Amino acid sequence: MNVPSLFSKLTSSSNSKNQLRIIIQVDAIYIASSVKADAETLQFPIQSSWEAALQVAISSFANHKYSATVVFSSHYYQSYQIEKPELPKEEWAVALPFLLKDLINERVTEIVADAYLLPDGRRAQTYVLSKKYLTPLVDVLDKAKITLSRVIPEDEVWGHVPTEIDNFMLLYRGVKDSYKVGAFVETKSRFQRVIRGVVSPLTGVASSELQLDSIALELQRSIDYLSSQMRDTAINHLLVMCDEDDSKELAKALSERLNTQVSALNNTGLCGQVLCDTLSLITDDGVNLYPSHLKPKKELFTLSSVVSIWVLLALVMCGYYGYMAYQVSVTEQVLKVKTRNKERLAEEFETLSFQVANNKPNPTMLKAIERIEADIDAKKSTLEVIRHFDDSLKEGYSGVMTSLSELGRNDISISYIELNEKVLNLKGVARTPSSVPKWVKQFKTELNLVGRTFESMNIGRNEQDIVTFELVTQDESKSLPSAGGE
Repeated sequence: MNVPSLFSKLTSSSNSKNQLRIIIQVDAIYIASSVKADAETLQFPIQSSWEAALQVAISSFANHKYSATVVFSSHYYQSYQIEKPELPKEEWAVALPFLLKDLINERVTEIVADAYLLPDGRRAQTYVLSKKYLTPLVDVLDKAKITLSRVIPEDEVWGHVPTEIDNFMLLYRGVKDSYKVGAFVETKSRFQRVIRGVVSPLTGVASSELQLDSIALELQRSIDYLSSQMRDTAINHLLVMCDEDDSKELAKALSERLNTQVSALNNTGLCGQVLCDTLSLITDDGVNLYPSHLKPKKELFTLSSVVSIWVLLALVMCGYYGYMAYQVSVTEQVLKVKTRNKERLAEEFETLSFQVANNKPNPTMLKAIERIEADIDAKKSTLEVIRHFDDSLKEGYSGVMTSLSELGRNDISISYIELNEKVLNLKGVARTPSSVPKWVKQFKTELNLVGRTFESMNIGRNEQDIVTFELVTQDESKSLPSAGGE
């Protein structure tokens, strides 16, 4: 779907609640509004001209922002089947008047046309409307401030009339109009013909067998023609909808004369009223004899819009100027405060710089500070050594002394102990010389004595002939065998 058709759909859907359905027949104007679903179809007889009748019909809808869809009776337009135009579909509305110039009596510039492609893909169903009908229609609606959205030929509406039959022929006639016959296949018109030489009415007191035979003959000719031309589709049903005639009586009379099914269309009212009701079933993408290139272009820059834009722009600029002036005044106040702070800080900086320049350090005081710092560092080192030595000494005293007490014997007596981190020298007396080695062997059972080695073990006797001993710890720098057990 192209952009113009999409925009057209959006526009039509937005105006669907304010749509007018207008049917222009030979005898009258039929009009209905879609504001109310059950709105009654109004009928306005045509006395002098259809334009005057239309003015009267739309007078009650003027100035209410309606958009109108108009259906012209076949009395006002012509239809043709032509070869498919070898042009894009979007260009058909412009090109069709030139393609039809040999079939019409009017100038190309005085007509509008639209078409759709028939199922065979080779021909197009074309409708032609003279601008002598379109131009006054637009003028009348414009004066009432009603927008013309679409113009549809009558034959395109009859194809959508509610019926249970998809493909059918229709014999119809409006008041003061001629008898017409059309063929419709899946809502599309495939054949149209005006039956001439038959005068209404065909039923009632004034009915004539001769006229019934004449119209039956014309209908049979149309049926035979359709059978020969439309071999892909069979049309076996004829519907009847004729004003000023009893449609059921006419259908019965024709069924006796034709070799096809004939029945009256199940609709009450006149043809114009049926068309007005059926128009609401028409889709938006069908034939339109009011092409977009003829619709008035909406002026984006009118005098009032330009003045409004300038006024709005002036208000915006004034507002922006006032806002910026306020911002400048606030900024100036902040700048003044910052300038005063800068001057104050500059004065303080000069004062402090002068004080720093005059505040020179005393050399004697600096040397005293250095000596004090050196003394503090030395004392810190001494405290660290003492702390380490004291911890080690506490551990050695407590552990070793506890172990020696655990190994106390009756035949050993210690009289001298020399103990530090690396040295354990012992002196004492023993009952016998062999008691000393036995005692030393017991060092292996104590955690704080195990691994202790002695450089020498001296055993002798004193003047009282008492056995004495002396154990000297092995120096760590030497590698001597343990004296324990000797």
